[in-house]
Amino acid sequence: MEDICKTLNRYIANPIGGLRFASARMGTHQFDDVEIENAEGAAQFLAIMREAHTLNRRRRFDRKGQLYPQTVPQRLYARKLSVEIQDYIRIRTNEGLEADTIDKIERTLSLLLAVCGDVYVSSISQAEVLRLQEFLLWTPKGLASARRLRTHTPEQIIAEGKAANVPPPADETMDLHRRLLNTFFKNLVDQGILGHTPMVCWKKKRKERVSDPSKAERVFSDEDLQTIFAPETFIDWARKAPHRFWGPILGLYTGARINEIAQLKLADIVKKNDTWWMHIRATVDEDLRGKRGRNSRASVKCLSSIRCIPIAQPVLDAGFLDFIADIREAKHERLFPNLSAGPDTNRARYGVGLSNQFGAYMKALGFPSGVRFHAFRHTFVTVLLDEKVGHVDIASITGHALDLEKVDRVVAYGHVGSPKRPAKKLVVDERRQIEVVAAFHIPVALPHYERGQFRNQLKWGARIYP
Repeated sequence: MEDICKTLNRYIANPIGGLRFASARMGTHQFDDVEIENAEGAAQFLAIMREAHTLNRRRRFDRKGQLYPQTVPQRLYARKLSVEIQDYIRIRTNEGLEADTIDKIERTLSLLLAVCGDVYVSSISQAEVLRLQEFLLWTPKGLASARRLRTHTPEQIIAEGKAANVPPPADETMDLHRRLLNTFFKNLVDQGILGHTPMVCWKKKRKERVSDPSKAERVFSDEDLQTIFAPETFIDWARKAPHRFWGPILGLYTGARINEIAQLKLADIVKKNDTWWMHIRATVDEDLRGKRGRNSRASVKCLSSIRCIPIAQPVLDAGFLDFIADIREAKHERLFPNLSAGPDTNRARYGVGLSNQFGAYMKALGFPSGVRFHAFRHTFVTVLLDEKVGHVDIASITGHALDLEKVDRVVAYGHVGSPKRPAKKLVVDERRQIEVVAAFHIPVALPHYERGQFRNQLKWGARIYP
């Protein structure tokens, strides 16, 4: 086996002429009269020999205990890593993935290509994956790029990082690389191009059980919320745009993500059975209907994010329905038309403007760096947990994804399951949802909205965006 692999690797590196094996044996598998004409064929035969080696070590028996050989599966024609990456990017783009996600995939795979070289995918082993992992762990921040790998070897960069004792990247960053690579190699396995994925050596890192008291707290206390909504500061800041006034209020009383609130439309606010509800969803934009690419500037994080939330009574008491009446009178489709999604439909993010403005407001109030709009979501969940509300009931409001194997009922709209994991019956108890929202109590006095308060900001001629 070792001699054959060395011969094949040398031929792949320098494919001059042809290559012929009169006989090659691997355990119970016998290969006779093997003729190889080019490097692709050599890479293909090398993959088959490795598969035979794996199967030989994993011997199986029939019911009577009789040893029997396993069949080496047929492989598709081996291709270079760069070609497989191009095809994979094309596949994921055609699936309708967002441009930001495609960019992340391209970055991760470009680093894989730079570290491994443009080899045949069948020759990528766990050694190359571990090499890439070590490169990502030890590269100085901002320097993990394919461009730098053109002038430096991975070993040189790793040595520099170790000498400088660079801090490791965030666990979330490493896990993102791991998940993107996992999906790439699994796609090759599903196509029959690879017999197994080399990612088995890169496991998900266990979560740290050590807390860092120096990090900013991501849950607002009662005093924090009173500071944020203090009339002497909040009203002056919020009077400049409707999203400033209602964004923080909706974030506090729904636990919704900032982009989910920023992209709300008038059609998302509905009354059902004497209760007002707020839909979190992505709907078609009429000016994009029928065009290539995305037909909506709105987006949802995942299927479990699509949900309907009862609007809390304190929000209604603050004059939310008067604001809805103003939007309807101004004939706007979106609740916050002063927020832009950006020039690129495929990268639309209404929440960016609100995030930047709220971040500046928090800084002016003296909050530490790192405490932002998302802390409303953490606060919402924490208060409900303190009220002994269950995780499943909270997830029906916040849209958190749930492990289907660990819950009795699923509260994720639109989940259709898969052949390997059929969907459980979707159960959404609207009466229980209303009770959960009503259980959220905080000692904060909200400002009151007056009809026509944002007349100048909503009139056609102001800064209005689709």
